[in-house]
Amino acid sequence: MCKFGSAPGRLKVVSHQLIRINHGDKKIATSAELGNPFCPPAFGVCKAGWFSRPCVPSIVKWDNVYDHMRINRGANPLLPESRGTCAACGVPCIDIIDHGQVEQLGLMQREHASTEYQNDLNPIGEIKEEKYDITIQLI
Repeated sequence: MCKFGSAPGRLKVVSHQLIRINHGDKKIATSAELGNPFCPPAFGVCKAGWFSRPCVPSIVKWDNVYDHMRINRGANPLLPESRGTCAACGVPCIDIIDHGQVEQLGLMQREHASTEYQNDLNPIGEIKEEKYDITIQLI
C-alpha cells in the first residue's frame, strides 16, 4: 500500500520466471521489481504533489530486503517489512500489507516441535508423553 495512494495495489513479479514458493504457486518478488511492477490501476489516485492524479508508480529502489540470498545476479528477495521508494515522492512510501506467502509445516518442523505445541496444532492427533527417569534415594 502506498501512503500517498487511495487503494492497495497488487505487485506483479516480472523480474524472473523460475524462482517460486509455496510449491510453485507464486514467484518470489525481488528488489529487481522496479519501474511500474503493479497491476493497473496501481494505487488508485496519487496524492503525492500539488494535485491528485491517477497513480503511475515508478519504483526506484526497495529497502529492507533479504541480503543473504541473491536471485538473477544480484536481486534480493523482498520481505514483509520491505519498503519501496517511488520517484513521485522520493521517500520510501510503499509497504507490503499482504505478502501472500503461506508457511507450510514439514516433517522437520514437526519432529522438532515440543509436545505441547504439537497438541495445540492438532488436538486430535497422536499425543506423545515425555518420560522422565526419576531416582529416589532412601535414607
